[in-house]
Amino acid sequence: MRLSIRLLAPIAVAAIATPAQAQFFDRLLDRAERAVEGEIEGKVDREARKVTRCALGDATCIKAARSRGEEPEIVRRESGPKAYPGIGGDREIRFPMGERSFADAVVTYRPGDRRGLSRAVQGQGNVLGAPDGAGGAPCAARGDCPVVALAPGGEMVVRFTDNVLTGSGDDASDLWIFTGDAHSRLSVEVGVDGKTWEPVGSVHGPRGGVDIDAAGFGPYAAFSHVRLKNLPGDGISARPAVATIDAVGAISTRELGQ
Repeated sequence: MRLSIRLLAPIAVAAIATPAQAQFFDRLLDRAERAVEGEIEGKVDREARKVTRCALGDATCIKAARSRGEEPEIVRRESGPKAYPGIGGDREIRFPMGERSFADAVVTYRPGDRRGLSRAVQGQGNVLGAPDGAGGAPCAARGDCPVVALAPGGEMVVRFTDNVLTGSGDDASDLWIFTGDAHSRLSVEVGVDGKTWEPVGSVHGPRGGVDIDAAGFGPYAAFSHVRLKNLPGDGISARPAVATIDAVGAISTRELGQ
């Protein structure tokens, strides 16, 4: 549709006799283009439905997800310790609760300026569960695209449903964001209800660890929500970077209710 508008524009302008009519046509063209962009963005929003990952047999999680109008994704999850490679495979990050350590639901997803994002990286469910190991690799390099992108100014909130994020009592990383682009910067906030937020630091490119003890939250803390915002670039890249996120995992964690 947008291409058709652009192709017809020169023909229509040539048939216009006065500058006032030409200005009117330009305004009409701008409105039409904005309408098309709004329709495309709305379609992406409808296709990217909210998804909650629920363990097989977890009836409470499934019922709660459906009551919120979300689509429960039933998964088998191992709870034993497991290590996952960081970006580039240069180190492994150990999660004591294994697959259960990772975010289970997307609460909100606002990608920012969608014009620089393909539809493939706007599937918000891609951030859920354990990392797929994409590490920010271009989607064209593989058959699927297991990351979600935040353009500059974008933000998202994820939630743990069967565990909570805690401090560790030392200076080790308690939370790990598996993210890609070397020049992206994400601010990190945590909360208990998705309404009130506590800033706990930021992650820069593949350095995805956050020590929430440094922000004053120790082993007795219990956070269920994490909010990520894409900050302006680091001054090195020519333009603000798009952040690609594979997974959000709680290294320091305990089961919900403990």
